[in-house]
Amino acid sequence: RFNLDLQNKSAAAKYLLTGETSYEFPNINYRFHQKPYLYSYVLANAYEETSYIAKGNVVEGTEEQLQLPEHWIPSEPVFVPNPEGKSEDDGAILTVAVDTKKSESHLVIADGTTLEIMATVKAPVVCNFGLHCTFVPGQKEFMNVVSKY
Repeated sequence: RFNLDLQNKSAAAKYLLTGETSYEFPNINYRFHQKPYLYSYVLANAYEETSYIAKGNVVEGTEEQLQLPEHWIPSEPVFVPNPEGKSEDDGAILTVAVDTKKSESHLVIADGTTLEIMATVKAPVVCNFGLHCTFVPGQKEFMNVVSKY
């Protein structure tokens, strides 16, 4: 995270997650956008055999790992908040994972609090690594946004 001090015209960098791992595609519960937040969901060791989705505690600098089946390499995680959620991590994590042994892709849906896999859905085609994702809550809301352009 970069903290910009506009008055003193200075910047300071702070690593939110510690360790020897590289992290890509950070995602948060966007109800906390521009507010203090505790959790960030990231892709760790991007596109390596050791890739995994991490739930990072950005205050403590710690992480928990989403355990995927062997040979599954995940892509960017997307956090979808529970509309009636009471806590910041109450929701689901979505990621597309490629099974490198079977040449298949799966949508993985995991609990945002416990990181337990709730469901997987086999995709009709193999999706590429690095698939960027966005969650849109409903077709009506999506069409309202699209129709403005």
